[in-house]
Amino acid sequence: PVSNSEILDVTVIFSEPMNTGSAIVTAGMESPYDDITATMTGWSSTNCPDDPDYRDTWHGTLGGLVFLEGEMTLSIQAEDVDNNGLMNPSSTLAEWRYNDTHHDFTLESSGDSWTVTLHDYVNGSPVLSDLDDDGDLDVIVQCTDGYVHVLADDGSSWNENWPMSSGGWGSINVKSCPSIVDLNGGGLDILSVHACGCHARDLSTGGNISNWPVIMGGSEALGFYPSMSSPVIGDVDSDGYPEMILCRHLSDSTILEPTVYLFEHTGGAWTWRRNLETGGSSVISTPAVGDVSSSHFGMEIVVCTAEGYQTDGDSESSKDYNSAVYLLDPDNGLDIVSPAYYNCWFWASPVVADIDDDGVNEIIVGTGISGTSSRKVLVLNGNTLNEEHVWNVGSMVKHPVAIGDMNDDGILDVVAVDNSGKVNCWYWSGDEYQSLPGFPVSIEGIPAAPSIVNIDGDIELEIVVGTGDGYLYAINSDGSICSGYPVSCGSGVFGQVAIGNIDDDNGLEMIFADDINPVLYCYDLGAGTFPAEMPWRQFQHDSWHTGCID
Repeated sequence: PVSNSEILDVTVIFSEPMNTGSAIVTAGMESPYDDITATMTGWSSTNCPDDPDYRDTWHGTLGGLVFLEGEMTLSIQAEDVDNNGLMNPSSTLAEWRYNDTHHDFTLESSGDSWTVTLHDYVNGSPVLSDLDDDGDLDVIVQCTDGYVHVLADDGSSWNENWPMSSGGWGSINVKSCPSIVDLNGGGLDILSVHACGCHARDLSTGGNISNWPVIMGGSEALGFYPSMSSPVIGDVDSDGYPEMILCRHLSDSTILEPTVYLFEHTGGAWTWRRNLETGGSSVISTPAVGDVSSSHFGMEIVVCTAEGYQTDGDSESSKDYNSAVYLLDPDNGLDIVSPAYYNCWFWASPVVADIDDDGVNEIIVGTGISGTSSRKVLVLNGNTLNEEHVWNVGSMVKHPVAIGDMNDDGILDVVAVDNSGKVNCWYWSGDEYQSLPGFPVSIEGIPAAPSIVNIDGDIELEIVVGTGDGYLYAINSDGSICSGYPVSCGSGVFGQVAIGNIDDDNGLEMIFADDINPVLYCYDLGAGTFPAEMPWRQFQHDSWHTGCID
């Protein structure tokens, strides 16, 4: 048996010269044995070592085994140079000199990584926060059916009161992420959406604190649905207490309702609510909150709309696509400057950072509908919402960008993924934006939201991203795939990978969830990977989901 945390060397010796471009070596637990694909490192000659043209021995490595355990079978596809066919070693007679009986091996768990079964699958992202102030991080995740899990460093439930239900959602799948904040001075609380508002649950009991949950609806408004937008926290009025901003999208109701709400830490009724556009406009992303504008005093709220988006509303005539980016005053929800309009839906959440080193923040957000004219990543001025730059990409952008100094030049760079399977990275050269050498990088499957962390203890940052095909990638700053990646990880990953030290050792862990099966994964990166630089380690930067690097 071998540890599933190891990278295995693979050597395949054939009985005659081979076509060196033909070999594919995979491994799996059941037919067609293709859970993992080996990486080729080269060819050599075993039977005729003096003949430089005789290539009969394939060399490679097999990594990404960490979430597999049990009997594995190698599958080898290859073509010889004279095209007369190869014998299947499993069916040859024992006396044949090229008989090979070593096609199987057994994987055993390394004990450093784990999986845990959840109440349902997950379309959001796990959140990391030190809930009990013990120096290590804990894991919080909301399933598509609304149940919220709070987990310790070994994957066990925090106590017998978790997971907790958030009430009936019907056919609506939750894509929201919980936020973690101390609302009343009594310790951290778990904020998670319900069908028409937000819970604020006490960590110990799982019950709501006083005056929570809050409701977005009223006698004249239904209040559905905040299922795609996460609660965002910030002390937006500088009173020393946190406020919550929560957005929602519309149903197929003829009642067009407010979709942006601000609640005080005390819960109860909203402080203000905003009806975007005439009669209402859906929000299917998470707003950004922070000191966005240098020309407006205090903090601001960035909201991106999806005009015409309706739950269960399939009529093409109802889809307006005339969406906008708003910069709102947190005192009253009014526009600080005129909105910036675009022919798209904003699935992706906006992110705020100074990416050209001019002392003024930019708002970076991707656009998303199927038309080629709306496959873009926008860079808007944080004071005016004027368009500073546009990057054209291969498909719609459904996830927020990540921010970090990938090339170590002292200026923040932008990492964005699009549905064509590309991971993009752009940097400011001093005169213009350029792609970082080695990018874009093509990966297998539709990528989820990227994280940026130094995961291997060197001096450079890596990009970590899961895919809808069930792979976890780590990408170096030069665009190369990190050794041992991709890792096979279930059916698919829709949410962002959260990265941190959850067990108070000297190693990082990656936490991510399956978007088809009810499974959460913890991938231990090993000794020497912590402390680490982690500029963008979880959804929208932090456990308040601010989306801002001030």
